Amino acid sequence: MNEGDIRPLSSFIASIDLSLPVCLLAIAFRPNFILEEHPGATSDLMERCVVIAKNEGLTNVSWSGRVGLPGRIAPVATKIAHRYQSVEAKNLATYALQAGCGTHPRDCKICEMNQKCPIKRHIPRISS
Repeated sequence: MNEGDIRPLSSFIASIDLSLPVCLLAIAFRPNFILEEHPGATSDLMERCVVIAKNEGLTNVSWSGRVGLPGRIAPVATKIAHRYQSVEAKNLATYALQAGCGTHPRDCKICEMNQKCPIKRHIPRISS
């Protein structure tokens, strides 16, 4: 999720109830632990997202989580980049490729390695 996703999401939530509590998580979901090397959100980004949500009418918005994790951005793998259209999809696919994914575009249900996938068998670690 990025800053551009906050407005439509906030607008949808606001259409249900302006006072619903919304907490944006700086480190929320990292699919299959692939993104643990991805740089974390900054506090400035999180504050901007709260402002966007409030501008959509939400009254009970906050953010939480650890910010400023350095991570490292992997250079997009040129051998798979042409199979993905968005920058985000290219980045995610590159992380998956580095973790051992062999199916591109990614489709776990047709992959031969499905039950022996090195990504799915990854053991998460706590980094400082």
